[in-house]
Amino acid sequence: MHTGRWAAGSGLAAALGAVVVPIVGGASRDGYDHTSQFISELGERGAAGGGIVSLFGFVPVGLLTIAFAVLAARALSLARRMAIGVLLLGGGVGAAYVVSAAARCEAGCPTDGDVAQTIHNLGGGALEYVGAAAGLVVFGLAARSVEGWRLEGRISLALVPLVVVLAGVVDIEATADWRGLIQRVVEVAIFGWVVMVSRRLWADGSPTTGSIS
Repeated sequence: MHTGRWAAGSGLAAALGAVVVPIVGGASRDGYDHTSQFISELGERGAAGGGIVSLFGFVPVGLLTIAFAVLAARALSLARRMAIGVLLLGGGVGAAYVVSAAARCEAGCPTDGDVAQTIHNLGGGALEYVGAAAGLVVFGLAARSVEGWRLEGRISLALVPLVVVLAGVVDIEATADWRGLIQRVVEVAIFGWVVMVSRRLWADGSPTTGSIS
């Protein structure tokens, strides 16, 4: 199996995990509200099963996303800027999941808190969304000039304002009742992109030198 398919398998597994972990974790915790609570709250300190969700949920999703990024970048090595975009997004998102599991948030995942909460916010939040936005821009601009990947390039650029705007409002007081839903929309956009790229890598592999303009 070529590198593109290994990348695709990792990406699809990561996306599946990103969907399943919050559903299973939320179902196992009484009173959890997907609309108003962050995904990270499933692994918060003091929560029943929080350590299990972090170790066996968030960490695997993060590692699979990093594997997708590395393998996809290798498969896209002939399109160097596309490879960099994949590394920025997949590396940032994957690292954020691992950091959020290692530095579990306080109850409610507040904006301010102790050292672990600060690391969680910077690594588990900012790293993911900054990495995702940067990766989408770099990948999108590059893919527009690569034969067979132009649609993916346009979709990538279209997702940038969605990720930036929603990530920017998710933690303000006015969106407190909807912050969980807003975060999930961003996660769907990010991992939907991972699925899109994975599907192309599974079907077509890497661009050839003749396809790059």
